[in-house]
Amino acid sequence: TRALRSFFELKIGDLVVHAVHGLARFEGLSPLERGGGEEEHLHLIFANDVSLYVPAGRIDVVQRYIGPGSAPTLDRTGGQTFRKRKERVQKALVDLASELLEVQARREMERRKAWATDAELLADLIGSFPYEDTVDQAKTDAELAQDLSSNKVMDRLLCGDVGFGKTELAVRAAFRVVSGGGQVAVLVPT
Repeated sequence: TRALRSFFELKIGDLVVHAVHGLARFEGLSPLERGGGEEEHLHLIFANDVSLYVPAGRIDVVQRYIGPGSAPTLDRTGGQTFRKRKERVQKALVDLASELLEVQARREMERRKAWATDAELLADLIGSFPYEDTVDQAKTDAELAQDLSSNKVMDRLLCGDVGFGKTELAVRAAFRVVSGGGQVAVLVPT
């Protein structure tokens, strides 16, 4: 699911998830009398054509459904199916988190060869880069150099906008490993 910022994001027929009752179909907005005035309500249809009206001010309890292409079965209001599904998902998430923690703990204990880089060759490579490093590039390059010169397994994800020098930093990291006697494979998704 993905939280809704506004009911304008929904189209009639969209699948949504109500925080308590589960999967429903959005049927549009309906003005209803409430507290001496009229208020817009999200009209949701659950299994067996049961309608539920959610005040537009409580849109936080409704999220857009994002799932596989096949249309899932709508939940019954007051039923146990949604609660049980949430419990299964929560247990699966706890299991996944514990597996990830275990993998990370094993990675922390692993050691590898520290890559010693030929400083003169590296300076030539960096000098061949036609642009001056940004502050973020310089900081990241120093962090990459530190990671590669230690004997800990490197675990780093580099993110940035197009054209901000991520490839240059990847080339420098690969160069450090190669000049230290290692092998590198560079995979490019284009």
